[in-house]
Amino acid sequence: MTQQNLVVCIVAPIDRYCFADVAQALDTSHCEILSSTMNTFDDHHIVTLYLSGNWGVLIKTEALLKRMAKKNTWEMICQRATPKEKENDHALLSYTVNCMSVDKADIPKHLGGFFAHKSCHLLSYNSSRYQSTHSRIHMQSVNARVLVPADSNLGSLREDFYTFCDDHNYEAVLDPDRN
Repeated sequence: MTQQNLVVCIVAPIDRYCFADVAQALDTSHCEILSSTMNTFDDHHIVTLYLSGNWGVLIKTEALLKRMAKKNTWEMICQRATPKEKENDHALLSYTVNCMSVDKADIPKHLGGFFAHKSCHLLSYNSSRYQSTHSRIHMQSVNARVLVPADSNLGSLREDFYTFCDDHNYEAVLDPDRN
């Protein structure tokens, strides 16, 4: 049978054991977990899952998760996803971006705009805010993965990226993804 994918996003009150319950349910469902994350924000857990399995397994898993969401008053979105074609992957190079700056609300806009302008595809973007230990200044840290067209002039891209970061007062690194 053909493998299919399912994206699941769950928002649950923090007083629930959402991640443990979901992990237990997925263990019995026989679907493959391609990726999963869980974060806590204020009084909520946010769980994202990227699952794979045959049609029947995903139907049962989706139904099970929907019953759990209704019983526990979770907000949940399930969306079928089409596996991406592997034939175009050779034309893209994966890079990691690590960026740190004094906390500014426009960092996502600037970084997203830079990579879009360079025809790079943003695969993942994670940011967090924190207060530096010694100076007590509010900071923002960004970790991202981008796909760069293989026919790009990589030296020019790196030079443009570091100039861009200097212009915005970002401390950043752009390196080939080693994973």
